[in-house]
Amino acid sequence: MATEQVPVEVLDAVLNDLEGRRLIEVSRDFDDGPPAIRVTAAGLDQARAHVEARLDAAERIGFAENSFLRWVFSQRGVSKFVEVSAFSASPGSFFLGDALTVSEIMEAATYLVDRELLGDTGAALTGLRFTTVWLTADGRDCVLSGKTVRKYLDDKNSGGTTWHITGSHNFVAGSQQSVTQANGANAGLDADGIRTLVELIRRNADLLGLPESDREDLVQDAEILEETAGSADPNEGRMRSVGRRIQKTLSAASSNPAVQQMLISAFNQGMGALAG
Repeated sequence: MATEQVPVEVLDAVLNDLEGRRLIEVSRDFDDGPPAIRVTAAGLDQARAHVEARLDAAERIGFAENSFLRWVFSQRGVSKFVEVSAFSASPGSFFLGDALTVSEIMEAATYLVDRELLGDTGAALTGLRFTTVWLTADGRDCVLSGKTVRKYLDDKNSGGTTWHITGSHNFVAGSQQSVTQANGANAGLDADGIRTLVELIRRNADLLGLPESDREDLVQDAEILEETAGSADPNEGRMRSVGRRIQKTLSAASSNPAVQQMLISAFNQGMGALAG
């Protein structure tokens, strides 16, 4: 199979991004020779976390739902009706470098259709309910809200959120929703503290000075953490995995120390014993 030549400027951008996030160290020669690259301890930790996350079925499906809906949204100017199979050729069909399976894509698409974020034409093949979908008004609102699919649906069904802010001092949520406050410590998982953390991340992520992709990943991970913590039987392993990603991102976001420390404090409060 022929390999495609990657432009030098693209490679430089990738190296600069990874180096800026302290995942690699790059030694460049003055004679324009190829750079020497060393993966840092943080880079190895993130690679291990990615390998673990790639094996998590819940994370894969959650990613597929969000990515597929955004992809359909991106196609709206090309055609109202979109072939589900075409998603496999898009960058969004890869979860941490691993291609989503046809089964995972169809499961995500079916969930979105059943929740009326997408419509389907009913043109089915053997074994499939449909092959073509289109974006509904609800689906458009979900994408433009910046929320994950599950968070958008939860908020829509609940009609609002009451935030119980635990361990806060001189904190202003900036929300028009109902807020109650109770200062204290909890060594275990604090579900109310998790919700506070997610709200803080949503409202302050732009102040961390992160690359756009990292900022989006941070917000999405925070909402995944909230969804998992709020379930009837929270998956501790999944929460630890997502929590580690959030913790690493916050630790690297040192351009605004005040916001960084506020979010790290909220993270430790909400995660409790799972923060370690």
